[in-house]
Amino acid sequence: MSDQFGRQALSEAWHQVFGEFPSLAEIQLAQAVARGESNYGQASFKNLETGESAVINNWGAVQSGRPPCGPDGFEATDHHADGSPYQACFRRYATAAEGAAHFLKVLCLQHNRDEDPTNVRAALASGNVDAVAHRMHESGYFELAEEKYANAIWRNVQAIAQNLGEPLAAFRGDPEGEAGLGDPLASSSSPVEPSSGQCGYPEDYDDDYPYTD
Repeated sequence: MSDQFGRQALSEAWHQVFGEFPSLAEIQLAQAVARGESNYGQASFKNLETGESAVINNWGAVQSGRPPCGPDGFEATDHHADGSPYQACFRRYATAAEGAAHFLKVLCLQHNRDEDPTNVRAALASGNVDAVAHRMHESGYFELAEEKYANAIWRNVQAIAQNLGEPLAAFRGDPEGEAGLGDPLASSSSPVEPSSGQCGYPEDYDDDYPYTD
């Protein structure tokens, strides 16, 4: 699936979820996460116990608990950071647009283990790859070592910028540094102010923790 597809779908989903268009830093980094987690929802999730696999429009490897899975879930095999496998229910979405929108909600609205908010969106707005990985790790989004996950984001964001012929808005830096704001993406039909870098809480927000490797 092309980076152009990922850009269009995530930009539309961002506007749907947050009511504004993303900055270049925000969209590049969110897109880099989705590219690595699921190839923009087109990755095939496989159940190693049964051999069954499926493409489920899941942009962020979002899980919804342990088996047995309901109609909105697909049982597949995931791995902890130490390599040990476990069975999990991955959220199944009817369309790519639905999966992209929910991915952004989960990415931005996670909480850490002590139930304090971890503002991933502010890190996205700062453009700081290491801050994004740090706050995602704090939220429980992944178990992998932060540096390894940050390295994967960095590789993806560079590839995205190159493939789309645009400036690189992300950088490597202090993972606990202050989050700044990126420049808003231009929109001929809907000009917007730079984002606040703060997460809102939609009424339909639910606590999905995508514990992935």
